[in-house]
Amino acid sequence: MSGHVIFTEVVVPSTNSMVYFAAGGAAAAAAIGIAASVKAIVDDCLSNAEKHRDAEKTRIAEWQAFVLRQQQENREAAALEQLLVASEQKLAAMELGEVAKRVAGAEDGDAPSERARAHLQLGRERLALERAAALLAELAAMLAAAPAAFRTAEGDPCGRLERQHATLAARLAAREPLDAADIGGLREAYRDTLAAFLAATRNRREWRATLHTRIETALDTVLFVEQVAKRFSAELAVQAAELGSLRTRLVSLCGADEPDAEELGTIERRLETLRGEIDRDSMTAAQRRGVAEAVTRILGEMGYEAVDDFAFEEGTSMAVASMRIPGGEIVRAALHQNRQLAFEVVHERPAGADAQAPMSLSERVHLLRQEKKWCSDAHELFRRLVAEGLQYRVSFEHDLKEDNVKVVVVETAADILRDEEEAQERDEEQKKYLG
Repeated sequence: MSGHVIFTEVVVPSTNSMVYFAAGGAAAAAAIGIAASVKAIVDDCLSNAEKHRDAEKTRIAEWQAFVLRQQQENREAAALEQLLVASEQKLAAMELGEVAKRVAGAEDGDAPSERARAHLQLGRERLALERAAALLAELAAMLAAAPAAFRTAEGDPCGRLERQHATLAARLAAREPLDAADIGGLREAYRDTLAAFLAATRNRREWRATLHTRIETALDTVLFVEQVAKRFSAELAVQAAELGSLRTRLVSLCGADEPDAEELGTIERRLETLRGEIDRDSMTAAQRRGVAEAVTRILGEMGYEAVDDFAFEEGTSMAVASMRIPGGEIVRAALHQNRQLAFEVVHERPAGADAQAPMSLSERVHLLRQEKKWCSDAHELFRRLVAEGLQYRVSFEHDLKEDNVKVVVVETAADILRDEEEAQERDEEQKKYLG
């Protein structure tokens, strides 16, 4: 007979079991040998975590505003790019046109002198005043129509171009001929400035999109694992508190006009480490609950009545449950953090009895009979646990000693309801009698 029994795991699963929480798939479960009861708990946890993540994102006002703001910025950036590209195309299509032909030489057709040839060469590079004025006006119109973002850009690129334009316009107003290189230089400066601004605009758009993706990924991770931590709150209370802090910081980034990339990087690095800790500890917690579920279910199938379920509470090193053996007496089960199982048969007395009174002969006989039944059932429980993939071995068995038998007065929910019904019946009988 075995009043005291201890089951110990044959092999403690490796930390590779955290792969299941990261991958969330049956293939991962099979690869690392997760028991069916544990897999069911993990699957349920993952499903609830995904639902929580998706639902919670819709309730975070700062995140929703951040998404809308990003969408608006994308539309504005796309429109700006179109304007800048159109301006580039106009500049590329701008033709300097015909230059003025100022040929110096003798009117009688004599060969030009060296001085005349020098003037001829210079004239080929100069623009007619009317054409120079038209080109400057065209460039002025382009500058005036430039996108507001370009006109107000850091470094005042538009202002520099306008000052160059004003210098040429002043020379032209003084009837000073302009060379093609003067107008061409302004055109090229404008085109180069536009090209640089367009490249910066595209880079910023890509950077903002990347930042948006990183924030969303981090927020998704926080919302997902905070539900996992909630599911195993007894074991993950510390991690849950830190997740709350990370969530607050992420939400703050969403509400910022200019999210701090350095702050985001700090959050990402801590979250990566914390996620690994949560994966590991969650799997350990799921394995404990899987064992508890299997023990309760198997004994229930064998006719045992649950008196107290396993309770996993913060700060406790073990969870304890009580089951009534068919025919009477109690088996207490203690599940330790290392998933070791310890069982103890306890003598049960009805509500109102004296737990300190010595055991009668009939109580001892009944207890020994029930202990024998438990001995047989314990080995059947062991067999079924192993069959379900929970690798245990019986590491200790010990018979009950009469002087060590614990006596408890058990009052279950059924007992309470029965007592209430009996009290109600007595009240009704008394009322009838008095009536």
